[in-house]
Amino acid sequence: MVSGLVDFNDISYDDHADLLYDLAAQTVRHFQTYLSEKTRARCCAVISGTSAALSTQQMQDHYWEDVVGYEVKVSKGFTELKQSAYTYSVQEPPTGLSSSASGPRATWQSTCLEAFRHCLYPVQKFDSDAERRLAVILEARLQ
Repeated sequence: MVSGLVDFNDISYDDHADLLYDLAAQTVRHFQTYLSEKTRARCCAVISGTSAALSTQQMQDHYWEDVVGYEVKVSKGFTELKQSAYTYSVQEPPTGLSSSASGPRATWQSTCLEAFRHCLYPVQKFDSDAERRLAVILEARLQ
């Protein structure tokens, strides 16, 4: 039974050998109350893994850890967002995200789109219509 308890990574045999043997002895004493010696030996062999798991669960229910104070170290701060490297004309304001760009590639590459709720920038340009469609799907998923 002790070998079943030792198999759990969160139990240190070296530190808790006395407790492990005490738990195993308690289990055997419990079986002595209603099982014969032959049946008890078979029972201990068969259920040692289950018994070890139950004992471990009981120990976890009573586990506590004293908080000793942790030192927090911030190794890197955040990076401030930079302005976008594109401009758009006041005569052609940004269009809605769900509008589909049509026409030659130069047309939809120069189109600015807005109406983002989950983007860090309010206006975006895309290199392809596939990127725009992906943005539409992501915006819909994050609602």
